[in-house]
Amino acid sequence: MKIVFNDHDFSFQLLRFIGSSYYGGAEIGECLSTTYRIKEGDFDSWYNEWNNTTQRVNKYADDCLSLHHTLSAQQAYLRSSN
Repeated sequence: MKIVFNDHDFSFQLLRFIGSSYYGGAEIGECLSTTYRIKEGDFDSWYNEWNNTTQRVNKYADDCLSLHHTLSAQQAYLRSSN
């Protein structure tokens, strides 16, 4: 099923990420905004954009934790690790 990519591997992985939103493992908006920055079929672009998203969400989790917002930190760490 194509959502964003023509590449079957990229489409499958995006669907897997979006599917994890049910238990808090992803936010659909984060997934889509990340994928729109990825060049079709470019594995380096795939890695770099997901890594950028992971770093951003992980920093948000660290900031939440430093403010003692533990639930928000836990949720962000889960998304970042996925």
